[in-house]
Amino acid sequence: MSLDKSKEAITEIEGQIKEIEERKCETPEAVEERNAELAEATSKFEGAINELKEARRLEELRSQANEVRQELSPAGTVAPAPKKEVRAVRSWEPKPNKCFRSRDEAIIVGRYFQQMAGIESRAASAYPMGSVGDVIKDSMGGETPTYDGKGGKDLVIAEMQNSILEQLYYSAICLELASVYTVNTNSLILPIAGDPGVSGWYLENTEIPPMLPPTKHAVLDLKKMAARIQVSNELLADSPIAVANVCVNQITSSFQLTADTAYFSGDDGAGIEGVCDAIEGFSLGKNVLEVADADTITTAELAFPYSVVHQNVQNPSWVVSPKAWSSIMAIATDPQAGAVVTDTVRASIYGAPCRVCYTLPDDVLAIYGDFALATSCGTKPSGINIRTSVDRAIEFDQTVMVGTNRMAFAPHSPEFLAMLKAPTE
Repeated sequence: MSLDKSKEAITEIEGQIKEIEERKCETPEAVEERNAELAEATSKFEGAINELKEARRLEELRSQANEVRQELSPAGTVAPAPKKEVRAVRSWEPKPNKCFRSRDEAIIVGRYFQQMAGIESRAASAYPMGSVGDVIKDSMGGETPTYDGKGGKDLVIAEMQNSILEQLYYSAICLELASVYTVNTNSLILPIAGDPGVSGWYLENTEIPPMLPPTKHAVLDLKKMAARIQVSNELLADSPIAVANVCVNQITSSFQLTADTAYFSGDDGAGIEGVCDAIEGFSLGKNVLEVADADTITTAELAFPYSVVHQNVQNPSWVVSPKAWSSIMAIATDPQAGAVVTDTVRASIYGAPCRVCYTLPDDVLAIYGDFALATSCGTKPSGINIRTSVDRAIEFDQTVMVGTNRMAFAPHSPEFLAMLKAPTE
């Protein structure tokens, strides 16, 4: 039975069931007769539904068979894939967590910028006298996608926002080290547990006293950072994918620098406390050591943080300034101290991984500890917003793009960190 006939049968049986249900019965015999007819109609209705399902399944199988049949050549073999012309142009390969996840996303974003500025892409001419569009198509493989402008603005901006967010997570040290939380409102309260109690040994039928660990809380208040990029319309016209990458890199770099600087140094204007200030303020600065000479840090000074950080440190790591990096690498090349600092694959100090950070305060040489237990960062879902204007800088013949991002920082447990500082001059 075809789909149309099955649907007609179901509609007819539904009418019969409705008629039987509305029939008035005054005697028990009439009620019994109506119930029998209703049961028979219901059985027919279920059968019609099963036939409709079977017809739909057969229709889907026929559709799949037609698709396979179209892919077959008249001889009954799979048609060979069309050959691609090989030219002496370097192949483009997307890198993970860098800019756009595919060349199509990057080109579509660039096309959107072009259309927004009122610029038409140049028509691709015949090879070898090709235009920029030819170079993009040949070097990246496949046809160059286009932005048709039909309700796709939100999708294009979303692709750019996702690209910025992915690269920000890849490059920002604060998002790599701290515990990161999603903040759905303007702030989030985090419960922070204190030191765990110590369990004991008990005899049978003896009371086990309760442990009441002290608790505190941290507040992640979202703050807004922003960056404005102005791009010449000539650049937009020349290469759509290049301007997309330029914008993503510029906005991401500014966000990364601002976030890492606020994470370590804080920002009084935005009301953000930095990690370094929190360590200095903890227990009268007992977790801070001024080294004797910033150019020649000793292994004893590198061992200091291990004696003062909290015993519950789980995943410790080092963050080192460029000023102290050369001194630490000098220890790595010393045969007598090479076991303390190693330079195999990735530098480590006493077995803990080491990262170089360019946003530490000038007088801070290194920070050691468990940053995930000591600090927290908050991000807003879809917190990165990109807005554009072609009129803001019209006198410069430029297109303006403004990117904003909302983040929060909380160095709530500085006892898990220790810091080495340069000597006071």
